[in-house]
Amino acid sequence: MIYRRYFIVLALLINGTVCYAKPPLQVSRVSVIPKTIDFSKNEKTSINYYLSDDAFVNITFKDENENVLYTKQLGKKTQGGQVFEWDGMDAENKAVTTDVVLFNINARTEDGRYAHFDPSAETAGRPLANFELTLDEETGKINYVLSHAARVRLRAGLKQGVFLNTLYDWQPQEAGRHELIWDGLDNSGEIDLLAHKGNNLNMNAYSLADNSIIMKGIEIKYQKPDSIFHPNLPGQHMHYRHPRIDCHEPRFSLDFPVQHGRDADGVPVFKGHVPVRVMIDEKDAARLGANPYEVMVYLDTQFLYEEEQALTPSTYYADVSNLNPGHHLLTVNVLTYDDHVGTQTVKFKVLNDANEPSF
Repeated sequence: MIYRRYFIVLALLINGTVCYAKPPLQVSRVSVIPKTIDFSKNEKTSINYYLSDDAFVNITFKDENENVLYTKQLGKKTQGGQVFEWDGMDAENKAVTTDVVLFNINARTEDGRYAHFDPSAETAGRPLANFELTLDEETGKINYVLSHAARVRLRAGLKQGVFLNTLYDWQPQEAGRHELIWDGLDNSGEIDLLAHKGNNLNMNAYSLADNSIIMKGIEIKYQKPDSIFHPNLPGQHMHYRHPRIDCHEPRFSLDFPVQHGRDADGVPVFKGHVPVRVMIDEKDAARLGANPYEVMVYLDTQFLYEEEQALTPSTYYADVSNLNPGHHLLTVNVLTYDDHVGTQTVKFKVLNDANEPSF
């Protein structure tokens, strides 16, 4: 038996007549140019593909969690190269509300041969590595390389210590070399990490599907996953398995039920044992309330306290009686057990009994 690389022609003898089976229909040479649509620039993208025979074609657009956004019936197309231009609109002619859109191509001939193009299962969610990540501490310039279009998370903190900012929270980006100019600040604007010798950047990323289109300049409103969304192939990144609507750093706020006034700049004044209330944002409360999470408290970036099984709201006590009078920083990290971390930092002023307020 001889196997040929592209197709096998079979000859069948039926009632004395030789019939030749037609080769399978193929959709090939698929590309999308450009990979990114920027709505603020009224951009469009072109989906290019090749048909091995005349066929009726449709293209379906969906989000990463299998929700169908739009199906375009293209009618009958002739054998050869084809181009479809898409402007990022959904079935209701409204801009899509997800930052990554996948497309698949379906084709069927008049005699019933069928072809389907959707490489997402084989190409999406693969962990990336070797980012060549560098930070210029003088300029705040961050450089890195992505070997594949990917969702990227970039965190900043102190080595073996407190987490202080998420610069990218699973943001989609194209393959290639990237540059980010960072001011070095944490998310409160109070801590300059570039001034700390122990600053640390951590990058994580997983591949986007080859049939993905990145959307910019839109309002993002992720949908809950379709019921058929069950990614579980070996080797897929854990965050690719998360519903997109839930895959982000936890949001929360800090409240101080007991204060001793505020100084002239509005900074809260503390002394003694200070109650610190951690309140999870209502948008995340249901998810975090159903799963355990951890709270870590830091004073002036030094570890103070840890609660491994936290509830919302939770109250902790920070003893500031041994701190020198003046300004200090309290930081709280909320860590989920599915690898998300949120952070809040508050500046406060310490007074002792010998130094009553002068404002």
